[in-house]
Order: sequence, then C-alpha cells, then structure tokens
Amino acid sequence: MALPTVRSLDPDRQDPLKVLLGMCEIVFTRDAGTEKSYSSSYVRARELMSAQLRAELLRPAGEVRPLPHWVEWQRHDAHIRPSCEIANDRHPADTPTQVSRVLAVREAVTDGAGDALPDQGAAVWATTTKVRDQWVVSRFDVTLK
Repeated sequence: MALPTVRSLDPDRQDPLKVLLGMCEIVFTRDAGTEKSYSSSYVRARELMSAQLRAELLRPAGEVRPLPHWVEWQRHDAHIRPSCEIANDRHPADTPTQVSRVLAVREAVTDGAGDALPDQGAAVWATTTKVRDQWVVSRFDVTLK
C-alpha cells in the first residue's frame, strides 16, 4: 500500500479546505505493518503544518504512548484507509487569514490478508492559517469515536 505524502497528494495550498482535507487523508492513511508508530503519518504530513503544530505533534515515538487500537492493528499488519469529510457542524466565521472546520473521519481497516477489521471513526477540530501566500494547518485536534 502506497502511503500518501504531501507531494503525492499535492493539495492546492491556496485553498484552505483542500489543505485540511489533504492533511486528514495523509494523517489517517496508515500501514500498521510497516510504519513504526501511530505518529508516522503526522511526519508524512509535516509540510502542511505550521511550525507551532509541528512542534506540538511531532515528538519522538518513545515519548508517545501507543494507542490500544494501534497495537492491535500492528498485530494484524492492518491497512487503514480514511474517508475525510467536512462536517456540517458550526464553526467560527472564516477570516482572510484563518479558516476552521470540523472533519468527520471514517477509517476502513483491513488486516494484512485483506479481511475487514472493525472500522474506526474520529472527529477533528482543525484550523488553517494563511502564512505568506499559502495555507498551513495550525490546529488538528483529534477525538476518536
């Protein structure tokens, strides 16, 4: 399974919503059989993040306690493919330099043999901020369902 990167997805950096959805797709697409940790996908998305968000999210794997479902996914060499959508939730008004949305995420999970495992879901409170002439993700708060 080819894991998406900023280069392979090439989200339009002039469109704040495409930046949010690109970040979501990269972060939630995972290969538990080859990736060392749950946070490996955040490393792949780092080019879409503000410097502050990178400092917050990109900590060495040894400092992050593995999530129970990640440990289970690793046991099954799981592949995780997300569906990311902008939810119809209320959000702050857009400004010329900041756009916030709630993202609804559904993760389809299969084991190494391609058999389905229980799906997972998440909600993401996300914000993009315009830095110079491009949008970057400045907030990405995930709540697992």
